[in-house]
Amino acid sequence: MKHRLTTSAFATAVISLTLIAPGCGGGSEEPPGEAEIAEAALELHREHLDGARTLYGQGKLQEALGQAARALVALPESPEPFALISQIYIELGSDEDALGFFEIATRNYADRDDSWYYHGYHLYRLDRWDEALASFAKASEIDPEDPRHHFRQGLILQTMGDFDGARASLRRANELDPEDAITAAR
Repeated sequence: MKHRLTTSAFATAVISLTLIAPGCGGGSEEPPGEAEIAEAALELHREHLDGARTLYGQGKLQEALGQAARALVALPESPEPFALISQIYIELGSDEDALGFFEIATRNYADRDDSWYYHGYHLYRLDRWDEALASFAKASEIDPEDPRHHFRQGLILQTMGDFDGARASLRRANELDPEDAITAAR
């Protein structure tokens, strides 16, 4: 079943990504401590991520997208919302919309390798090799120990005919993940 992403669902995801912030609300005269804020963010993250997974399982992909984006905003350090958002867009058959989302994510979370990885991944799926390669390079710069970045760079370089570069990237991915889990997941 092919789903169509409506403009309002895309807008909801973008608004969630850019505007919703944890901890909005009022109350006490004494501001919460750092540990309390972190715990509240984690709880909000889990709540939205669980909701997104439930909605995804029910086939309510547009609603799941909004919940996953809220989970991302609540705890941008977590890789799960990035992966789920990417998967939802794939299920919706909408790499172009995913690309728009992850372009915003790379601006808002420029220091997160996952935002660059999934940005590159959707560029890769759209056969935009040079741009995808640049996104994966940025992801590698942020986290040089993540084999996914090197693996994807290797695939793109191989596709582009740069077999020496591909070998070097794939070799590095294999050094980082000798069990070859990333290729098995592919």
